[in-house]
This record gives sequence, C-alpha cells and structure tokens, in this order.
Amino acid sequence: MSELSILELLERMEEIIENSKSIPFTSKVMVEKDELLEIIKEIRLLLPQELSQVKWAKEERKKILERAQKEAEAIINDAESKVKGLVDETEIVKLAEKRAEEIIQKAKEHAKEYRLMAQSYTIELLEQTKKTIENIVKELNYNIDQIRQKNS
Repeated sequence: MSELSILELLERMEEIIENSKSIPFTSKVMVEKDELLEIIKEIRLLLPQELSQVKWAKEERKKILERAQKEAEAIINDAESKVKGLVDETEIVKLAEKRAEEIIQKAKEHAKEYRLMAQSYTIELLEQTKKTIENIVKELNYNIDQIRQKNS
C-alpha cells in the first residue's frame, strides 16, 4: 500500500487497454467497464493514504529545514559574535599598545628633560664651587702675601 501499489494498478489498467479488442477502423478499444472501475476505486482508496504520507513527509521536511535554518543562523550569529569579540580584543590590544608607546615616549622625553636639568644643575653647582674655590685661592694668596710682607 505505497506508491508502488498505485503504479501497479495503473500498469494493470494499461495492460487491460492494450490487450482489449480494438474497434475496426478506429483507435478505440472495448474494455471491461467493471474491471477498470474496480481498479479506479482501488486507486481512489490508496490516494488519500499516499497523499497524507506525502503531506507528512513535506511537513517533516519543512520542520527539518526550519530547524537547520535556525541552527545555521545560531552558528552564524555565534561566529559573528566571536569575530566581533576578537576584533574588539584586537582593537583593545592595539589601543593598549599605542597607549604604552605614548607613555614610553613621554617617559623618554621626561628622562631627557631631567637629564638635561640635572646636567645644568651640576654645571651650575660646579661653576659656583669653582668660584668659591677661586675666591678661597685669592684669599689664600692674599694671606700668603700678607704673611710674606710681615716677614720681610
């Protein structure tokens, strides 16, 4: 009681028609009316069953396709979300690297400024110390001269 049954019944009808006596000088044949009607009745009985199976198969196919579509959309959404997350992470890393480079550059600039300031301060201190020492040397020379003059 499947599609094959209906096909078999249709083949039987074809055989009946092909094996029937033809009416001379026409393409018409004489068939057993009751026999053909019985086959048609059996086909009619089988058709609703066959149609309901086809309908069920179509509905199942539709459900499967809908589930597959939903799963595909979920996979795509998940993949897009992961890609976006990776892009966001990459952007965060890039921003962090850029910020780190800026901080390093500023630190280098500050270090250079402090080094120059320290050098300037050291030079200034050394010059002051030199002047102080020169003054001390002058005073020492003066004192030496004073002592020599008193002794002469």
